[in-house]
Amino acid sequence: MWPIELAAADDPATPTMLRLLQAWTGRADQLGHIVHTGPPVLSRGDANLLNRLWSDADGRIRCVDFEHSGYSTVAFDAADLTEHISARGISDDRWEEILPDLGITPALRPAYESARRTCALRRLAVLWRRRTTRPADFEAQLARTRALFAATGGRCRIDGA
Repeated sequence: MWPIELAAADDPATPTMLRLLQAWTGRADQLGHIVHTGPPVLSRGDANLLNRLWSDADGRIRCVDFEHSGYSTVAFDAADLTEHISARGISDDRWEEILPDLGITPALRPAYESARRTCALRRLAVLWRRRTTRPADFEAQLARTRALFAATGGRCRIDGA
């Protein structure tokens, strides 16, 4: 739906959105590639950090709200968590430290990075629809998504011709 909506939009952000979508389409970032990078694992399906409860008594984290649970891959599940809007308060350096605890091995790193771009782009699509009511969130997600694409070694041109 998003490409169709973008094509019909007359908005200053539309050209950048189209370039990001084209960059994503031109890579192996699509879900078909990502979901075939390891065995299926049980996933909560909702990466919102508000669905995790920390216990000071025993230092454990517990997950709640399994409404969207199902099967995923380790790489996609970790990317969905790190790229969720609720995770923006956690630095990328800190996420890097805990990636091994999330099951991201060197062999899974390419699939994880691919899934990060996919998750960031999906969240950007959601916020694009709310760009006039949540402009700060939209701009922050746009910057985040552009940075993830730029981190691919300049292979994705997203800033124009």
